[in-house]
Amino acid sequence: MPKEPANPLDRFRQKIIVVANGCHLWVGTFNACGYGKFLAWGRQYIAHRFAYEMSTGKPIPEGLDIAHQCNTRACVNPAHLVAQTQ
Repeated sequence: MPKEPANPLDRFRQKIIVVANGCHLWVGTFNACGYGKFLAWGRQYIAHRFAYEMSTGKPIPEGLDIAHQCNTRACVNPAHLVAQTQ
């Protein structure tokens, strides 16, 4: 079995498949609510929140949640994610 790369961004990319509608589907592990989960830098992330933070380069502002415009919980495509009030 090949060794996973140490770089969290490279590991994250390995757990995604791109489908025809533009979704980047998470194929790693999931939490009980059906959202992807990902461990990076000693912290557990919800996969779509990790994707949003990595694409914007900053943390999600307090009081905002990340919603899927495509209505697909497994999607981590930053173009499909939007910060909005909870």
